[in-house]
Amino acid sequence: MSRVVTKRWTWDRPDRPQGPEAEGATHLQLVKELAWRTGLLGLGMFLVLTDDPAHNLRLNALAHVVALVWCRYDGALSRGRWGAAALEAIVWYLAAVGFARLLVLLIGDPLAPG
Repeated sequence: MSRVVTKRWTWDRPDRPQGPEAEGATHLQLVKELAWRTGLLGLGMFLVLTDDPAHNLRLNALAHVVALVWCRYDGALSRGRWGAAALEAIVWYLAAVGFARLLVLLIGDPLAPG
């Protein structure tokens, strides 16, 4: 009788730790991966913000498409599967919008005069 071993995440990248003893380190690596991607996407959204609502809507749509494609090809949890990539991209996009809002609170609104 053979034992079937399933993978909890996609472990096919050599830079990710292997085996059950590395699970804690892997969770930390996944959080780190999501955090830097969120910061990068949120900073990009903050920097190209304008006072035109139509442009901002297109910007948000583009940011979500970027997140979706990035998750499809190099996602932390969903590499290679469109359904899982869509879910991961929604979470990542919402986190990036939250980060962009945090930047507006900390740095100030880039559209405010003066």
